[in-house]
Amino acid sequence: PPPRDSIRRQRQMCIRDSLGFMEPAIRANKGFIDSYEGDAIMALFEGTADDAVRAGIGDLEALAEFNRVRAKRGESAIRIGVGINSGRLMLGTIGGHRRIKCGVIGDPVNVSSRIEGMTKQYGTPLLISESTLSGLQNPGEYETRPIDRVVVQGKTEPVSIYEVLNGLGPAERDRKLETRDDFVRALELFRSGEMNASKRAFEAIGASRLDPAVELYIARCEGYLASGVPDDWAGFVRMTSK
Repeated sequence: PPPRDSIRRQRQMCIRDSLGFMEPAIRANKGFIDSYEGDAIMALFEGTADDAVRAGIGDLEALAEFNRVRAKRGESAIRIGVGINSGRLMLGTIGGHRRIKCGVIGDPVNVSSRIEGMTKQYGTPLLISESTLSGLQNPGEYETRPIDRVVVQGKTEPVSIYEVLNGLGPAERDRKLETRDDFVRALELFRSGEMNASKRAFEAIGASRLDPAVELYIARCEGYLASGVPDDWAGFVRMTSK
C-alpha cells in the first residue's frame, strides 16, 4: 500500500481541487464564503433563497465535471452534501483580546449544518429547509419533494426538510420525479402513524435500492411495527446525531 504521507497528500489535493470547483458557483450566485472547515464550505447569501439554491445546484453540476476529470486520471468519484437554511443571523468579529476572527452566530447556521449532515442519511446531495422553500421567488424553477419532518439535535421544534432534484444525474432525477407522488402518499401514511400501509406503499415504489430515502422509510416502518408507534406520535422523528 502507498505510504500514509502519500495518502494524506492525495487527500489534501483532492480537497483543494474540489473546493476550487465549488467556489465559482457560490460567487456567481451572489454568495460569499465565510469559512472553510476541513473539507466543508460555509457560504452566506444576503439576497434571495433562490441564490443559495442555484449555488447548491451549481455545485452539484461542478462536482459532476470534477468527477469526469478524476475519472480521466483513473481516480474514483467523490460525493458531497449541501444543506441550505434561511433566517436571520449575526455577522461580525468574534474572539478575545489576543485573537479575533470574522464569524456568524445564529440558529439558522446551526440548523443548516444539521441539514447538511442529513444528506448522508437520506442518500441525497441537496436538502433545504421549509423556510428556504417558502422563501423562493421562483419556486417553479426547481423540482423538489418532501423528505422528512425532524427535530434536529439540540432543538425542540420540528423542521420540514425537502430534497432538491435539480442537479441530480438524469436517470436518478427522472426516477424520483416519476415516483414523487407515490413517495408523498407513503410519507403521509407514515406521518399519520399507519406503518403497515406506509411500508406497503414505500415497497410498491420498487426503488429502495436505488432510492436510499425509500429504503430508510421501509426500515423505520419495520422498526415501529416491531416496537409500536409511540402514544405521543406527532409524525416527526427526533435526530440523535448531527
